[in-house]
Amino acid sequence: VTAAEVRFDLTNDCLVKDWFGECAVSVLYGDSNCGKSFFALDLAYHVAAGHCWFGNRVKAGDALYVAAEGGRGFSKRIAAIRARKFGLDAAGRQNLSLLPLQIDLHGAADSSAIIDLAGPGQYSMVVVDTLAISIGGGSENDSRDMGMFISNIMRLKAYFNCHILIVHHTGKDRSKGARGHSSLRAALDTEIELKADGLVRVASVTKQ
Repeated sequence: VTAAEVRFDLTNDCLVKDWFGECAVSVLYGDSNCGKSFFALDLAYHVAAGHCWFGNRVKAGDALYVAAEGGRGFSKRIAAIRARKFGLDAAGRQNLSLLPLQIDLHGAADSSAIIDLAGPGQYSMVVVDTLAISIGGGSENDSRDMGMFISNIMRLKAYFNCHILIVHHTGKDRSKGARGHSSLRAALDTEIELKADGLVRVASVTKQ
C-alpha cells in the first residue's frame, strides 16, 4: 500500500464506547477469584445483546466465549446475568456462543480449528479465558512462546475483524501488573485491572 492510497480517517470505531475498539486486543487481569470471568462474560453478553454496558454504548454483534478452563458454572453465570440485567428479554441469547474446551494457542492447529467454526467476520468479540490455559505447552515468561500466542491471537483478530479480550492473572508482584513476558502488554490496545474491594469489583484501565 503506497502512502497515496492510505486513507486518513478520524473516526473512532468502538465496540464499547470509551472502552473497547472494534478490531483490537485487550487483556483483563486480576487476582484469582476476583470476578474476571463474570466481568468478561457480562461484557460479552451485552455485546451479543447490543445493550449499553454500564452506560456505555455498545455495537451489537455475535460473541464467542472460549471457556478454556471448562464450562462448569457458566450456565449459572449466564442465567444470573440474564435475570439481573435483561429480565425476560431474550436479546443476545442466540448471539452468544460458549466454547467450553481447553485450547492451545501456542501452536497453530487450534486457532485454525476456531477459524473453521465460522465465517470471516462472524464474531464481533472473542473472549479467551484464560491465557494460562490457552498458551498450552508454552511459557508465559518466554518471549518466543508469548510471541507465538500473540501471533495466533492476531490471526483470529484479523480473520474475524473482531475485538479479542484475553483473561489473565496478576503476577506475584502486583505492582508490576499482569504476569508474563512484557511483549504481551506491548501488543495490547487496552489493559484493564480488576480488583475486589469487599463486595464491590473495581475495573481500572491501565493502558488505552
